Amino acid sequence: MAETTLLRSLVGGAHPGARVVLPDGTLTHADLLAAARALAPAFAGQGRVAALAQPTRDFVTTLVSATLDEVTLVPVPDDLGDRELDHILGDSGAVAVGALADRVRSTGAPLESAGALMLYTSGTTGAPKGVPISAAGIVSCLDGLADAWSWTADDVLVHGLPLNHVHGLVLGLLGALHHGCDPIHTGRPTPAAYAASAAAGGTLFFGVPTVWGRVAADEESARGQCGVLHRRRMVRHR
Repeated sequence: MAETTLLRSLVGGAHPGARVVLPDGTLTHADLLAAARALAPAFAGQGRVAALAQPTRDFVTTLVSATLDEVTLVPVPDDLGDRELDHILGDSGAVAVGALADRVRSTGAPLESAGALMLYTSGTTGAPKGVPISAAGIVSCLDGLADAWSWTADDVLVHGLPLNHVHGLVLGLLGALHHGCDPIHTGRPTPAAYAASAAAGGTLFFGVPTVWGRVAADEESARGQCGVLHRRRMVRHR
């Protein structure tokens, strides 16, 4: 297995007890790494694999395994219609794995890896377009943000963003694993979930403007956060 510098904290075992907190359970970094390595043989000979982008232990394990094995992962929204799904699988040439494999039958010969990830646009003005993202590009981005935000392994990163976009997947999940901190995915980015995570020790919060608007408008949740959020960092993405 060719382990890249992406996820170096996870791979190096720097913080084996750090946790990935998800709606369906929790994984320590050590358990996640072991599960990802055990899954690697399933990706043998596959240049690109597609998986449902859900905040679950299965998806996170698939993400890490694909990253370590230098297989391109194509994260697919779990609410995608059949037409859009057929387009993404046909366009990317990715082999469906995990829960997605139960929904579709992959066709065509496996293609070569196209980078660490291939993320698809929303398709608002046309068919979704795949954008390959290299591991080196992700590392450069995450290391730069660590300097800009003073992002360290001591942080607890909280968000409920979709895992088929850069903000939620690359920054919110790979970023936490790369830097060795605890990520908490709230399932959905609700004011109550963010307030509970703030009270539980969250230090770095990700959200789009709509999320922060809802947080500010929810008086009860805002009141619960006001005592701790002055010490926290909230990151906005347009």
